[in-house]
Amino acid sequence: MVLLVFIGGVMGGMIRLLCARSLPPLWGTFTANMIACALLAWVYSHDFSPIFWGVGVAGALSTWSTLAKEVGSLPYKVSIGYLTATVACGTGVVSIFA
Repeated sequence: MVLLVFIGGVMGGMIRLLCARSLPPLWGTFTANMIACALLAWVYSHDFSPIFWGVGVAGALSTWSTLAKEVGSLPYKVSIGYLTATVACGTGVVSIFA
């Protein structure tokens, strides 16, 4: 089980790095989080290897710490909009893929 989480975490981390390097900072984080939301919803609605895909890949792909850092560094009104958009879109993505 630990090996599955490790391998999934490596994959999720590589996807996160790709998002961070190929997109502007806020968009990279937003995209990584939306992919993680979609993946988690799909995995748990289809009961498809949640240890590997859910805990490993999606766990490493989601970026709560980066989101918190970005929200804290933005002007107040922009940060509220960014955080609201992230939560609303993440909820929407989960409802689509679940």
